[in-house]
Amino acid sequence: MRDSLRISLSLLIALMVAECPGWAADPFPAVNAARVRATFVLNLSRFVEWPVEVLGSTGQIRVCAVGDAPLAGALGAMAPGRKLSGLPVEVVSADSAQEWLGCHVLFVSHWDSKRIPKVLAAAKGAAILTISDAPGFVEQGGLVGVSVDGAQVRFSINREGARRNGLRFSSQVLRLADARY
Repeated sequence: MRDSLRISLSLLIALMVAECPGWAADPFPAVNAARVRATFVLNLSRFVEWPVEVLGSTGQIRVCAVGDAPLAGALGAMAPGRKLSGLPVEVVSADSAQEWLGCHVLFVSHWDSKRIPKVLAAAKGAAILTISDAPGFVEQGGLVGVSVDGAQVRFSINREGARRNGLRFSSQVLRLADARY
């Protein structure tokens, strides 16, 4: 069991390195940090199930970034030709509650942490995967809290919040998470 967990984690890191050429050699530039976060967001999203009626009504997966232009740019560069849940990915910089409600995946940057309560209030009960690198995000009701420290990506999952929003994480991702609330 522990070996399969190590293999899964190694595969996730390998995917991140493959998606971010040059990242392993130089993990510190801001542009690479945005690419690491973007890779994490897109790869994690592959292991989430949305309600069929939500996906069927849109024809695409909308990935939104709040307060993080470098992340939005990195996501936009990675999105062409990519599919999540069999649907094409659209990347949007979202600034208002109305825009947030049109998202399937919503990343709120720690740089814009003052908006977290508004984002979480707008997303409450909606099938929106909320992710942030702000400290305490999951404890505030967000679904995924992530931190990137050099070559190490750590994350925690609010499993109960995801269930309330109609989302399901695969067991593979749940095993990799540091904490599951």
